Amino acid sequence: MLQYRTTIGLFLLLLITACQPKTDLKELTEEIPSFNRSNAQYKYFVSAYTSGLISSTAPIRVRFANDIVANSEIGSAAPADILSFEPAIKGKAVWESRQTVRFTPTEKLSAGQFYNGKADLKKVYPDIDKDLNVLDFDFKILEQGYEVDIRGLREHSLTDLKRMRLLGTVYTNDVAVPSQVEEMLNIQQANNKNTFSVTWEHLDNNKVHQFIIKGVNVSAAESSLVLSWDGTPIGVKKEIKTENKVAVPSTEFGLITTKVIQEKNEKDPYILMLFSLPLQQTQNLNGLVAIDNYRGRDYNGNSTFRYVIDGNELRVYPLNNIEGDRTIHVSAGIRSINQTAIAKPTEWEASFERTKPAVRLVGNGVIIPKTEGLYFPFEATKLRAVQVEIFKIYENNVLHFLQDGGLEHNYMRDVGRVVAQKRISLESLNPKAGESGWTRYGIDLDEIVKEEEGAIYQVRIGFSKKDAIWDCSDSENANMVDVDNEPERNEAGEIISLSRIAERNYSYYDYEKRNDPCYKQYYTSSRIVQRNVLGSNLGVLAKRGKDKELFVVVTDLKTTEPIVSASVEIYDKVLQRIAKLATDADGIIRTKTEYAPAYIVVTNHKQKGYLRLQDAEALSMSTFETAGTNDYKGLKGELYGERDVWRPGDSLFLTFVLEDKRNEFPAAHPVTFELYDARGNLHQKYTTNQHVHNMYDFRTKTSANAGTGYWSAKVHVGGKTFYKSIRIETIKPNRLKIDFNLGKDRLLSKDAALSADLAIKWLHGAPAANVRTQIDVNLKPSNTSFDGYDGYQFDDPARSSYYSSPMTVFDAKVDENGLAKVTGNLDLASAPSGFMQAGFTIRAYENGGDVSADNFSMLYSPYAGYVGMKSPKGKYDKSLSLNVESEIGVVVLDEE
Repeated sequence: MLQYRTTIGLFLLLLITACQPKTDLKELTEEIPSFNRSNAQYKYFVSAYTSGLISSTAPIRVRFANDIVANSEIGSAAPADILSFEPAIKGKAVWESRQTVRFTPTEKLSAGQFYNGKADLKKVYPDIDKDLNVLDFDFKILEQGYEVDIRGLREHSLTDLKRMRLLGTVYTNDVAVPSQVEEMLNIQQANNKNTFSVTWEHLDNNKVHQFIIKGVNVSAAESSLVLSWDGTPIGVKKEIKTENKVAVPSTEFGLITTKVIQEKNEKDPYILMLFSLPLQQTQNLNGLVAIDNYRGRDYNGNSTFRYVIDGNELRVYPLNNIEGDRTIHVSAGIRSINQTAIAKPTEWEASFERTKPAVRLVGNGVIIPKTEGLYFPFEATKLRAVQVEIFKIYENNVLHFLQDGGLEHNYMRDVGRVVAQKRISLESLNPKAGESGWTRYGIDLDEIVKEEEGAIYQVRIGFSKKDAIWDCSDSENANMVDVDNEPERNEAGEIISLSRIAERNYSYYDYEKRNDPCYKQYYTSSRIVQRNVLGSNLGVLAKRGKDKELFVVVTDLKTTEPIVSASVEIYDKVLQRIAKLATDADGIIRTKTEYAPAYIVVTNHKQKGYLRLQDAEALSMSTFETAGTNDYKGLKGELYGERDVWRPGDSLFLTFVLEDKRNEFPAAHPVTFELYDARGNLHQKYTTNQHVHNMYDFRTKTSANAGTGYWSAKVHVGGKTFYKSIRIETIKPNRLKIDFNLGKDRLLSKDAALSADLAIKWLHGAPAANVRTQIDVNLKPSNTSFDGYDGYQFDDPARSSYYSSPMTVFDAKVDENGLAKVTGNLDLASAPSGFMQAGFTIRAYENGGDVSADNFSMLYSPYAGYVGMKSPKGKYDKSLSLNVESEIGVVVLDEE
């Protein structure tokens, strides 16, 4: 059964996170001075077209103001020469939609080239005025450039310590051909006769290129690995050749390098330490790493960090914010996998990069329940002010907007306009504005724009150089505010959007300055965040079963009570209303419609709720037990697979089991199997009458480049159809079955010395002989409680801060029968406050390199006995009055 609903969540955290996408369509009535082109006079004929800075592989589009072709012509060739370019571009123009023509170049466009495009409007508007026959528009191709980030040396394997591998990433400014990126690299090492092997992974539309260099020799003396890069193969116009010189350590155990890493999705930076040998997993590192002037310290004066050991890599996470240049002290005593220790302490200079000016969204969701004010939360850092822009999607255009995507999508050029812009001082919202770190703010949207019931608003937040708190040579007027704070408008009197204003910075774009807040290149449209907002108390949930009945529930988001007599309008995919009903006393409607429902509009006392009904957007039922059979009046059927997840390129072995109690079909009755991809396209179909006791074997295969998502398998028996969802993902599913059972549901203090049996089998049941298996345990504090002793506190608050790295309790090969005896100890990094949660991670490594994994957790009691205290309840909860006797409950219990 399909299930849909609008996004519902906590007040003020109901917004779906969405970063400003790089768009290639220019609104007609806005002008980009850097390209000096204004086409407001065409707005009745053309609504959008490609402009600005685009990728060398991007298509060029023109969207007309009206429907030009029928649905049946979508995908067909557009009229010859409807689009032309100077310099000329070879390619093909097709109708992408009823209003949009898309021109796809057959070759990559020249980096840095400025193009003028012309659209012959006479071919689609025969009666257009002669002066408007041709639409002129301009665009420019991104300059190609690259950056190399060396991640560092890693151990080759835990058993081969005389070789290492180097990890790194090449970032290209624009799309690059993978083979040409690989040609850029040349590797040299003095004691190595080119025994290197390089593996590449090209990501993010071929703009991020990760590489691993294997075969780096480690000898008795230190050496150097030299990486030489030449940008010529990818078309870098400047003759730039760069070089990375990486120090390769000797076989003696030591610290190679220390650097500060700020991951893209991490809030705070961490310290990455690379050692010449893998580290011993279970060692206690407290007190062995220190940072000058660091505030986070324990009772003994040692710096407190969170440590993660991964091979020869040690990641040190400070628990407090650090900025500026600092000295990192690494003490002697850190041990390698061979139990050798660093002989003497070392010091390293590191720079914790200042947080740069930025804004980010908070929470997720689209709907904000109606209260006094419509508050929009966000966070900012290093800013004194932000630019807030409101784009309004008019109520009568909402369904057109939903045709292109859900409530949270961002393609909205021709369904609304910018209705308000305002520069807001952050100090007026929060007195802590401008302090280091991220600060949360809330904007009352009602103070910026008068809300229209039923309209959807996209809130956009950006900033300019004058809003940033950053030390630059030209910052003497940073605190000055423009006298004229009115929005900038174009010739038609419409507000020019923040993204269009930001695009002006592309006219003198320098790739190397894109991350420096002192230059305008930093303040591009990619810094703008945006989110769609609908102020409404209406929660809408819909389900449609195989019997085609649509079930809709309408509730109040603030009270969760059903809404009675709400108007529910149902539209098909061409926006024709096919039903209109009112909810009953339970807030429910049930109906069947002639055409498949595509959109729902709910109205109650001027408030609106919208829901788009798309199979791909139905709520996942994976967390619920929904297994069962399809029953058609005595005929039952079920499809089974040998696993839950398949990868693109995998073979699928499916079994269909049919139960025909009434013997409606003869033994040789044909059964038809169909497999559809995630987009609903038929992938394979065949018919068979071969079965064994009504069990039918269906074997199929996906291609290596098959699209991921939820595919569907269908089996047709007579006039009956049976379904199964098939999950195709790029992750690697387990090929090995791991059986590791400690024989109890929780661990006691006497169980700290682990002892259990381990069995590894292939999924088909055969034992997995001589497979290396690693078992790690991560201990975390858990709440200590006992049945019958509610209100007693058993946890020691003085020991509430417990941090430890995962410990390896087993790392060996199973025998030829896939069996092993696991023994190990649960070593505590320090005295915990009470019960612990022991998380077990078991990894089985195939000889070919694939890994199967299993995870589980259980409660662990590190102490044999516990003392509990029950505080008396005073007049004000736990506060007690002076000079009044109070009784404190004390109890001593054993761990069982």
